[in-house]
Amino acid sequence: MTNIEIKLRCLPDFQPHVWLARLDLKTSGQEIQQEDIYFYVTRGRLKLRRTGRTACLIRYERSDESKGRESRYEIVNVDDGEAMKNILAEHLGIRAVVKKRRLVYFWKNVRLHVDEVDGLGRFIEIESVTGEGISKNEADENFNEVYQAIPQGTAVPVAQSYGELVLNNG
Repeated sequence: MTNIEIKLRCLPDFQPHVWLARLDLKTSGQEIQQEDIYFYVTRGRLKLRRTGRTACLIRYERSDESKGRESRYEIVNVDDGEAMKNILAEHLGIRAVVKKRRLVYFWKNVRLHVDEVDGLGRFIEIESVTGEGISKNEADENFNEVYQAIPQGTAVPVAQSYGELVLNNG
């Protein structure tokens, strides 16, 4: 699968409700607790995401740029997250562990995340999914509309994944 995504670090003046109101969202976000365990790999990134009792393995490749960029990813559901973590840790090694509280919103084909990341602070992520009836142009347009709704001077683009930010102490 493919999406266009960006991660932004929220400055103290950022108020998610102002940003979300500009998009005329009618529903509140779903809150979830997530733990992402990043493993050493030779290409791209590999993480095991645990959310409550569910888990999935996510492999993705994207450039480290602080702008909207294309990401190619695969997601595989995992029945036993603890066993998968142990096998991957033994054979690949754990690179970083990220714990976060995530509020998830949807607007058209766009996923909006407001993340409170342990040790790092608050971030927002915008992911505009392509495919499944959504052209690249439409995904770009929707991405830009959501990105432009962010109040000026309230968030700064970040190039790295949360895993790299944890490794580099923010």
